[in-house]
Amino acid sequence: MSLNQSVSGDGVRRRSYILLRPGAAKVLSVVALGCLHLWLVLSFVLSKEFSWGNLIASCVSLVGMLAAVIMFLCTYSYVANAPDRWIDERELTQRNAAYFRALQYVIVMILFGLLSLQVASRVLSHPFTSEDFTTYLTVLFFSSLIMPACILAWRDQPVLD
Repeated sequence: MSLNQSVSGDGVRRRSYILLRPGAAKVLSVVALGCLHLWLVLSFVLSKEFSWGNLIASCVSLVGMLAAVIMFLCTYSYVANAPDRWIDERELTQRNAAYFRALQYVIVMILFGLLSLQVASRVLSHPFTSEDFTTYLTVLFFSSLIMPACILAWRDQPVLD
């Protein structure tokens, strides 16, 4: 059984979420995470004055955040955030594994982010501003919010009859 299929007891709860096919959820997760991380790099590399590059970076961030919100409202997010009594044992096991991978991602992202900010500020003489740190925390927030659902979407197996 696919994670997107509802079991009889929770059909009403799952209907309030956006039903995405596994392929669409995978594409949406790549768009969301790719745009968010691209925004982080662009905002750190580009100058702070108004330019077309900053306008493009803002559009990329908007696309990433909107894709993240849609991913957060899909049925994979339902499985990722449902109480234990609302999902079966198989979904619980998959959800716990997804959260473990998401925790690993967050730890690596924090380490990589803080180290790269230190290296950039010392070696490259790039002034590190509070705006850079706010952008970093925003990307970390949105990506960690949807990471369990993204992992569940990528690990979802097709239904075999």
